[in-house]
Amino acid sequence: MSGFKNRAKGTMNEAKGEVKESVGKVLGNESLQAKGIADQVKGKAQKAVGDLQKEAKVKAGEAKETIEKKIVELKDELTDK
Repeated sequence: MSGFKNRAKGTMNEAKGEVKESVGKVLGNESLQAKGIADQVKGKAQKAVGDLQKEAKVKAGEAKETIEKKIVELKDELTDK
């Protein structure tokens, strides 16, 4: 799953959890409150995974560019000799 999808699903789980928790409080249903809190935690974790995936993709792109530049430099060095 992509970083964007994990962030989107995480946001949805957080919102769903907030609703469950609120409804649980109003109804005095501790089980529903707990499920809501669990959904919020799950959502925050999914968003964190999404952030890490996005960052990893950026870093991989930067590494690729660096490697490509080094290859060009080495080719230039070898052809100049």
